[in-house]
Amino acid sequence: IDTIVNWDRKKADPKVHHIHGTSDEIFPFKRLSLSKLEAIEDGTHAMIITKGSSIENKILQIIKPF
Repeated sequence: IDTIVNWDRKKADPKVHHIHGTSDEIFPFKRLSLSKLEAIEDGTHAMIITKGSSIENKILQIIKPF
């Protein structure tokens, strides 16, 4: 919790792809402003369990060019 609360990065790393759920109540989607933001519709903080195939598809799209 300390690391999250005291995070001091001012600018997002452009090499990082961020996959985030649109219904995350812990870290609200509406507060994100990242250039490489991949949205998982209706994904919550537990989406790793409930939206596994959607996350897999996003990852495959990201790595396809490589």
